[in-house]
Amino acid sequence: MEKFEKDVSGLNRRIGLLRTLITTKLDDSQSVDYVNCIIGTAHKLKEVGMEINNEWIGALMLAGLPESYKPMILGLENSGMPRIQLKLNYCSM
Repeated sequence: MEKFEKDVSGLNRRIGLLRTLITTKLDDSQSVDYVNCIIGTAHKLKEVGMEINNEWIGALMLAGLPESYKPMILGLENSGMPRIQLKLNYCSM
């Protein structure tokens, strides 16, 4: 029974972290906090055994940007690059 409760607790933690990762949006005045939240949540997921690769992190960051960033996002999507990967020097996942 204790193992079951631990498994459910771990699952609840992963679900909560995934929800945070997926629903985080950029508030125009909080860009550093936005990046820190995405990267920090990805690190927490890795700690509980669910690694999110850099390509997904980059995609989630782009998805959380407001409409005012749409021209930049479209430019990246149409740049002819086979895939966009976010590489952060200070973030080694």
